[in-house]
Amino acid sequence: MTELLANLEGISVSDRLGMIQTIWDSIESSHQTLPLSKTQEQELNRRFAAHRAKPDDVVPWDEIKSELLP
Repeated sequence: MTELLANLEGISVSDRLGMIQTIWDSIESSHQTLPLSKTQEQELNRRFAAHRAKPDDVVPWDEIKSELLP
């Protein structure tokens, strides 16, 4: 891996970004899922439980968007 990374230094930034995009696309198209960490799973469960407890306690997207975008 170290040798591969050293060889990348000779490649233009534009070409390296293209390689990154190609790698990312190949990961996305593989449809494999990565396991969640225990912390991630607990957080998702916490958020889902909070949503089930108060399903109407939401902020509409238009309201969020108007606050974030000029």
